[in-house]
Amino acid sequence: IITTILGSISWQLVASAFPIAFLSNPIVYIFLQLALALEATGICAAAWFLGLVQKKIMGFQYDEVYVGTPEERAAKQHADNPDALKNLDIGTYALADQVGTHEVQSAYLTLAKLDAHYSARREKILANIKALREQIQLSETDEEAEAFKDALRLEVAAMGRINKEEMESQKFGKDLEMTPEESESDVESQTQEE
Repeated sequence: IITTILGSISWQLVASAFPIAFLSNPIVYIFLQLALALEATGICAAAWFLGLVQKKIMGFQYDEVYVGTPEERAAKQHADNPDALKNLDIGTYALADQVGTHEVQSAYLTLAKLDAHYSARREKILANIKALREQIQLSETDEEAEAFKDALRLEVAAMGRINKEEMESQKFGKDLEMTPEESESDVESQTQEE
């Protein structure tokens, strides 16, 4: 941006504001004549020719020379994956620090309130817990297993919050409130029964 402003736009503004003073400057006149002479030679319009010269000097070749044709790659067990586009894992651009903390959850609190039916929310969380346990069993690396275990802990904590919310709701009254430890142990016993 600075190069564009200083190298191009500012000089155009000066030239348009003071055209006679700008063109009567001997240094500007010399540079203008050099630029017009260079353009008249056609060398600037010969980018393809310069590319061919560079290719000849540098020895550039087509990709097939370096990586082979698709048939050659298939013969060497390096074929293109036909299912590559089906299994794209697309991430998010949202910066999330300490996922599961109060700060992140409070930003999405209104979304959680949309589905206020406790049993439906419990069913979703229990399905997530079951799927996460299966993924922990299928994980190939320790890092992958640890990531699934972290997600499992977050789901158990979410179940505890749902239990606490339900106990605090008008339906059950304030006198039946569970402690977070009781709620988490209740969730763990429910998921182990499955």
